[in-house]
Amino acid sequence: MHDRSSITSGIFYPEDPQILQELIDSVLQQGSDPQKLPLAVGIPHAAYDRVLPHMGTAFSALQGTVPERIIILAPLHDPVLLEDAPAFIFCSPEQQIHTVLGDLRLDPALAQQVLSCSGEAAAIRSSYFEEETAVELAAPLLVRLFGQVPVLPLYIGGTRAADAQKLADLLRTIITEETLVILSLNLSAWEGAQESLTHRDALLDLMSSTAPVHYIDSYRRKEISTCGVLLLEALRRVQRAPEPWSILSIDDDTTPSSQGRRTQYGSALLRLQTAETRSTE
Repeated sequence: MHDRSSITSGIFYPEDPQILQELIDSVLQQGSDPQKLPLAVGIPHAAYDRVLPHMGTAFSALQGTVPERIIILAPLHDPVLLEDAPAFIFCSPEQQIHTVLGDLRLDPALAQQVLSCSGEAAAIRSSYFEEETAVELAAPLLVRLFGQVPVLPLYIGGTRAADAQKLADLLRTIITEETLVILSLNLSAWEGAQESLTHRDALLDLMSSTAPVHYIDSYRRKEISTCGVLLLEALRRVQRAPEPWSILSIDDDTTPSSQGRRTQYGSALLRLQTAETRSTE
């Protein structure tokens, strides 16, 4: 295991630590009472000039919350490499990620537990962490709010229902009563502006529902296009009963790009049910 410096600094957010800290602090607002753990919070991944207000809204709701561990679930945007199959859950080999605001402390012991619990479904690979950006986009806010709380970042590939069940089974073993799960997803793909709005609204309806929903089925019917479909499905299967997400923010400006396309962003909060919380309710 080793350490690695962030590859997104200076590209997706400012490289100057003072400017970055002031930028993050400008979108953080004092919340009410600390949220009760375990929780999942959904945040977008893109350059800060597009998504930082949504990230600020989500992390503002977490101020005062003190997790013992943080798990980041982030989607792979390209297929898993053939030589890595059948693995679709990927852990980082690093012990920490250096950011301009400080080091994000990773949790190698929990990563080893993931490998032990998941068999061929999980592997340690650095390549996905070098190619994807979602984990590192969350890192400065995690360092700013949670300091040295250990973090387990996982990149997840595919959209298979069987894999969603395997991921749900894993999450049940590693989500404790004091766990915060960061779910990195966008509300739509990069697509035609009207199509992105239709897909976003359909996804928000599913997330807000108190009835049983099936994200992967909706994805296969092309009713939604989010990159986080397998992550949402896995968390749904973790729950004892349907639990709606609280939608915290969505884009106000839905103006398409010059190519007539856009991605929809937002943030949301979900109360999780672990084995411990199930037994006491």
